[in-house]
Amino acid sequence: MKNSNKGLNHDEPILFDIGDIDKSGVDLNNSTFKENLIGGSFDDREIGLPGLSEPESIRHYVRLSRKNYSIDAGLYPLGSCTMKHNPRLNEKLARLKGFSEVHPLQPISTCQGALELIDEISNWLKELTGMEAVTMTPKAGAQGEHKISRGYLPNLTYSNHWFNNEVLSKPIQDFLTKENKKTVEVADYLSKFSPFSENGN
Repeated sequence: MKNSNKGLNHDEPILFDIGDIDKSGVDLNNSTFKENLIGGSFDDREIGLPGLSEPESIRHYVRLSRKNYSIDAGLYPLGSCTMKHNPRLNEKLARLKGFSEVHPLQPISTCQGALELIDEISNWLKELTGMEAVTMTPKAGAQGEHKISRGYLPNLTYSNHWFNNEVLSKPIQDFLTKENKKTVEVADYLSKFSPFSENGN
């Protein structure tokens, strides 16, 4: 588990160790335009940047990109909503304008397609699970802050829980006390970024 995501990693050297200042990855025609339009800012000295061929450039940056932890490279050991695997097809469909640009204050008559899909998926889930009802209400996490710009303001909610185990109850209470304070601060902060005025316009 510890090393399960190392298969695609490379010990990638820096560009100065790969390239050569005498090499270029592009072929440019000699310019026939000789007039200097930038005055004293013009400098024709070598700047010493390494040149790479096109394949070398692509391989270098692809290898660097593999140093980012991703679902393609390994398993996420947590269950956070930001870390679940979303198939590429799902991501592509979710970015269709009919879904990605739906607004909470949009007239219902203009988003019937999205509502139909929500209803159909809800029926599938009820049929598959045997539940009497399901909800498609979006939760927090990955869907939270980026929706502020589209009018979804933070809305504080509260719930009560009782833990019979005193050993477990105390650390949870301490954590929630701190989390509740920070939640109120973040909600107040995010509310300032609404695209609407106080009266909703």
